[in-house]
Amino acid sequence: MKKKIGIIALLLFVTIGLIFTIGFKGNETIVLKLDINQDLYKILVEESNELVAQNDKKLGRGLEKSFINLKISDIKETSVEDNTTKFEGSADGVIHTESGNYNYKTTGVMEEVTLKSGKKILNGSFEGSVVNKKGEDFINLKLLYDLETKKAYVNVTNGYMGDTAAIPFGTTTVTKEEMAEMYKILTGEEVITNEK
Repeated sequence: MKKKIGIIALLLFVTIGLIFTIGFKGNETIVLKLDINQDLYKILVEESNELVAQNDKKLGRGLEKSFINLKISDIKETSVEDNTTKFEGSADGVIHTESGNYNYKTTGVMEEVTLKSGKKILNGSFEGSVVNKKGEDFINLKLLYDLETKKAYVNVTNGYMGDTAAIPFGTTTVTKEEMAEMYKILTGEEVITNEK
């Protein structure tokens, strides 16, 4: 009897260990509903009158109550390196504003990065099309997704340079230091800032 209990306990330990070490499997679907990040949006508005004008033209006024529905699916693993696993997939959904709802479809890549602390972050970039107030337009989504807390930040840009609307959604648990570490893992380069 003691031997049987020991085997069961060992199996449970191995199973739990696998759950905590595998991380993102790549065959999952991520479904998110994210409110606008009020603090970051306020900074964008204060720093760029042109951005405000483009947001008005493409997404309408009253963006302070906006939110985004995002579904990331068809996720396939493409490569594995030391601290990085790469995936490709598609992301589609709806941007909801007081002026209307705007559907988008994109495809792109994600990288699961493991930091020194053991924290795992999905860093993603998706490109495609959106139908906004001006018609069909280019859209880009930048994603930071904490695999432990399930918190996500998505920056949405709509249009090309000189004709760009932008809205930040969600929140992130990734610190500046962790962003710098992630950048070095992905590019091999140090982040250089003017901060003391």
